[in-house]
Amino acid sequence: LTIPRNWSKFVDKILTNDLLFDIVFDGCSPKTLVNISLTCRIGYGAVKSYYVRACDVNALFKRYFPNPLEFRALQRRTGAVVSGSTALQFFLRERYPNSDLDVYVRKDVREEVARWVLAQGYTFKPSKYQNANFDIAIAKRGRDVLEENRLYPFHGISFVFTFVKPSERNPDQELKVQIIVAAFAPLDDILAFHTSMSPPYLLGHTSYAL
Repeated sequence: LTIPRNWSKFVDKILTNDLLFDIVFDGCSPKTLVNISLTCRIGYGAVKSYYVRACDVNALFKRYFPNPLEFRALQRRTGAVVSGSTALQFFLRERYPNSDLDVYVRKDVREEVARWVLAQGYTFKPSKYQNANFDIAIAKRGRDVLEENRLYPFHGISFVFTFVKPSERNPDQELKVQIIVAAFAPLDDILAFHTSMSPPYLLGHTSYAL
């Protein structure tokens, strides 16, 4: 690792000011951040401090739920897994203002997870193939045809339930949570969907899970 000649100025003026090094680190790759953390004690402390803020999963989930810790407890209890653009944002340290939350669950816990989402102020938004009555839709057995979405039929997905509500921060913006019910295990579907038969524009972009 080669230390630049002006490194001491960078340490004194940037790495001791979290307002400044957050801006710098936002544009750094993981490899660069690791290298910075290996240079000195101050560099290590700055990178560690940055990751605490940049990789705060509670802050990420708070966009959708007022108490993200309750959602994480739900994940532990039910084995629910978050994938898609939200997981991608976490690992890339980015924020997509129009992204939705994709939650993969097992069949046996779909109702528990869905009703928890409803209790957070969301409204069920049925597809044209689903009954508008949530109690009827959630009780359906077997496999949905899911003809409205050509990305799903060849994967082990049984149901997709969509829930929406206005954003508290921006009432003109709609928040969307999708409960994706796996025929077998959630991770099987995530890995299969994003690695086996995904369109080229999806490969390598959303195969992440939280």
